[in-house]
Amino acid sequence: MKNIILAIIVLISLTGYASALSEVSLVVPAQRINVGDTFDIKIYIDPKGAEIAGAQSNLLFNKSLIRVNSISKGNLFSQYGASTYFFVTKIDNQSGVVYNIVDVILGRYNVTTPATFAVVNVTAIGTGSANFNLSNVKIASPEAQPVPLSIVNQSVNSYSISDINGDWTTDLMDIVSVSQHFGETTYYPYPSYDANKDRVVDILDIILVARNII
Repeated sequence: MKNIILAIIVLISLTGYASALSEVSLVVPAQRINVGDTFDIKIYIDPKGAEIAGAQSNLLFNKSLIRVNSISKGNLFSQYGASTYFFVTKIDNQSGVVYNIVDVILGRYNVTTPATFAVVNVTAIGTGSANFNLSNVKIASPEAQPVPLSIVNQSVNSYSISDINGDWTTDLMDIVSVSQHFGETTYYPYPSYDANKDRVVDILDIILVARNII
């Protein structure tokens, strides 16, 4: 009887394990983003215990709000010391697409633990809500079979440096927001009321706001 119960428990555990989808997600900065800021978007893969040996993805973005500067390899497939082959086919800022971000383990190895697949360095070039979407995503097992997966996309709000309160307009209320913190010392990640990010809230921050009020 005990053996039967144990077998049932093992079967349930294995069934639950096998049904877990590997997750491919985008990780965006927590701090506020202003036009002109350069920051990283991470593509993060959690195999959920599955053995994986390679992955690919496209990245779609708002071309009027974001410029992609570079793509670098994450540590997902090299975290156990294996060598990998990483490449990107094309960064197309005119169309808002990064084509074929690919990394694969060289040799008969695999990984099962989560880590960063790739790091996308971007610059905010306009104000608004910038969407980042993964497409043509595939994860491969060591046997060159597709691994079932789910995708988590993200967005980033990009503000004018003078839009202190984040309401998409620059007006007297933004000057009021700066004045409420006048004389304070700030630290990274700098709050919006330290508009020039020089670690002190002063007349220079007021001017940056005031000159954009029409």
